[in-house]
Amino acid sequence: MLIVLLVIGILSATGAGFFRQVARDTRLRTIADTLAAFLGACRSRAEQRGLPITLEIRGQRLVAAEAPALSCPLPPLVDPTRSDLHGLRFAGTQCWRADGMPLQRLELLVRLPGEGVATVSLTW
Repeated sequence: MLIVLLVIGILSATGAGFFRQVARDTRLRTIADTLAAFLGACRSRAEQRGLPITLEIRGQRLVAAEAPALSCPLPPLVDPTRSDLHGLRFAGTQCWRADGMPLQRLELLVRLPGEGVATVSLTW
C-alpha cells in the first residue's frame, strides 16, 4: 500500500509540473493571438480606409483612437512595454512607434499571475 501511494505521489508531482507549463504556454499563446488579431485588424482598417490608425490605452482596453469600436482587452503588460503600445500608429501596411520610428517587430513583457514575467513577440 505504501508503494502504491509513493508511486501516485511521484506521478502527481510530475504531472503538476507538466500541467503548469502547459497552462503557462496556453496563457501566453492566448495573449499573443489576441494582440496579433487586434493589431492585424488595425493594420487592415488603416490600409482599407487609407487613413492612419493610432492606438491608445484607455483604462483596461487597447483602443484604435480613430475607430473606438475597434478595441481589445489590455493584457497584463509590464510598465516599460505598456508604453510601447500607446501611440503605435498604422498607416497603409506600415507600422510606426509613437516616436515615429518604423516598426517590424514588437516585443512585450507580460506579467503572468504567480509565474513572473514572460515575453510575447509580434512580427508583421
